[in-house]
Amino acid sequence: MARTAASVTTLVRDSSVAVSPTGGTAATATGHYILGASTATGAAVLDARKFIISIGAASTAGTLTVRATGSGSNVAGVAQTSPYPSNAVFTQGSVGDLSVVYSTAVATIVGPFTSDRFLQTDGNIYLDWAGDQSAVFNVYELPFVVV
Repeated sequence: MARTAASVTTLVRDSSVAVSPTGGTAATATGHYILGASTATGAAVLDARKFIISIGAASTAGTLTVRATGSGSNVAGVAQTSPYPSNAVFTQGSVGDLSVVYSTAVATIVGPFTSDRFLQTDGNIYLDWAGDQSAVFNVYELPFVVV
């Protein structure tokens, strides 16, 4: 089964944005993806350094896995084959997935992502969930140009 697109809220510099902590729930067995284009500029390539993921306090603990290049299934739900050690598209992807445990007590912030480790060959970022499927998460795009 296909992944679900995560909605992205673009934050505004020197201003405020009203956000609701109901961006999405982890309750999808097929995972989510962050579309490989900036919501603010429509750029063709995602700048992972401008994105953070906020996971609200869950009813039980769980794990978010941000997939490294070639890991997990693609947007269509088809299992990928890791390109490592040969045919590497993005070199930091060889570091592997990032697994983040979120809890019942506090919200968890993931990112910003400082390398191409998590960019898939289609330009997206893939998110997979384990454990608590009721956790609410939001994806935010920071307004700064990262140099």
